[in-house]
Amino acid sequence: ATAIVLLGTIVGVWLLTARATLPDSLLDRAVFVAEAFASNKLAEIKLLASPDSAADIPDWIRKARPDVWKEKLDPTTIINTTAEIMAEDRTSGTACVRATFIVPPSIFSDESRSTGAARKAKDKPGGEFHLILFWVLSDQGAWLLNVERSAKAASWVNKD
Repeated sequence: ATAIVLLGTIVGVWLLTARATLPDSLLDRAVFVAEAFASNKLAEIKLLASPDSAADIPDWIRKARPDVWKEKLDPTTIINTTAEIMAEDRTSGTACVRATFIVPPSIFSDESRSTGAARKAKDKPGGEFHLILFWVLSDQGAWLLNVERSAKAASWVNKD
């Protein structure tokens, strides 16, 4: 019983610490989401998603993330990410950010490499991958990802 209480305490502290280390600024939040997107970490994206659009995360990932990429990246993979605010309006509570990351060679699945699909992919290693991320301002003044609008933008941003 003591072990269960101790384990519960450790998990609770870890969750509080994880939430306490979420980025504050709009740019940092966009970088966080782009890196989680590249790494296919839906739980991390959900931490910054607006509650009314969080359910759209799996659909957004499925539509926007190239299927020749690995489902999960090695934790040591570095995702070189930048973000640029395209529009930010605290009065209306909306923002739009373009996040860009360099496609690392290790992102492609072994299957896509063996079949040649990785060589034919539009997003080549070393190339740029762009995400247009839409944000809404919460009642507490924090920017939250509007996954639904971001998913709609993804349908045209990285198309040929």
